Amino acid sequence: MTTYKLFANNAITLLACLTFVSKLEAADGAKVIVTLKDFKQIRGELLIVRPTSIVVSKVLDQTDEDLTLHPEYIAPVTLNDIRAIQIEGESHVLSGMGSGLLWGGVVGSVLGLIIAPGPAEPFARPLIAAMFVAAYAAGGALAGMLIGLVIGAGSSVSSRNVDVNNLQDLWYFHSYARYQGPEPEYLKRF
Repeated sequence: MTTYKLFANNAITLLACLTFVSKLEAADGAKVIVTLKDFKQIRGELLIVRPTSIVVSKVLDQTDEDLTLHPEYIAPVTLNDIRAIQIEGESHVLSGMGSGLLWGGVVGSVLGLIIAPGPAEPFARPLIAAMFVAAYAAGGALAGMLIGLVIGAGSSVSSRNVDVNNLQDLWYFHSYARYQGPEPEYLKRF
């Protein structure tokens, strides 16, 4: 196999691995500020969106177990009580680049170690293997950082303030919720 074909095959494998690993990161709900009709505000994470109500965690970065143990952290709000909802923007560019850099370096190092050729002189093998690992780690880190940049930029959210008086229901906010599929059991009572 020529060097070009070997490099191309490993580059494709590296890109596939990095894309898969980047999708493993869990998504949280958007940070929101819900302004009620009496001008009080509820700040927190958007958990669930229903047609005529939303459920907000008043304490950020809580696991399902924390929310189950502390139902006082959960605030259900009906459409009739809401004046406006502000979705706070969040950039994922740096975290995407950091994850890509790390995972790209790891995957590149492993690929470099796997394909390092074995020379006739046994004493030179560790040096050549180290050069291959370093070269592939650098290439993988760069590729991973670029992939992380693209994925992070694509998942960034800009801030927006929505007046809900013109909305018939709250499905506009569905894509910002932590749970977009079936509701967890502990949230069904709210």
